Amino acid sequence: MLRGFYALEQTRLVFFIQCVIAAVNIGLAWGLTRGIRPVETSPRLVLAYAGAYAVGAMLSAAVLSRRLGGLEGRRLFGFLARLVPAGLLAAAAAWLVLRGVHLVLPGTGKPAALLALAAAGLVDLAVLFTMARLLRIGELTEVAGLVGSKLRRRSG
Repeated sequence: MLRGFYALEQTRLVFFIQCVIAAVNIGLAWGLTRGIRPVETSPRLVLAYAGAYAVGAMLSAAVLSRRLGGLEGRRLFGFLARLVPAGLLAAAAAWLVLRGVHLVLPGTGKPAALLALAAAGLVDLAVLFTMARLLRIGELTEVAGLVGSKLRRRSG
């Protein structure tokens, strides 16, 4: 959406949309973190951030659609209908790996945390890009192809 606004040279509008995103983020963060234990703070701030950007994405889509006379909604929703399940499956797989690493290495030190992060991250990417290929999510398979070609050029 931002690229669309920039192409239209609507940078001031982008600023105001970002202000709305920041205000929603602050409101959600405040509301979600009142009266909780410190250990619950980080996950709730993640929810606030995600909620704020969801609001920002919907607002941006509505404003840009009105400015352009439409955004090919059917194509956009088709993309989202494939991306969301792929992302959820990848996140679930990463969470399971994270749980597994913590069961095998029940420490809370930095080495265990780094191993859990690396393993969960690799599984997340592997599942996401596998699902992207299976569900024909061209935008993700293009990114994977670009990254792969850059890595092959550097190693070869």
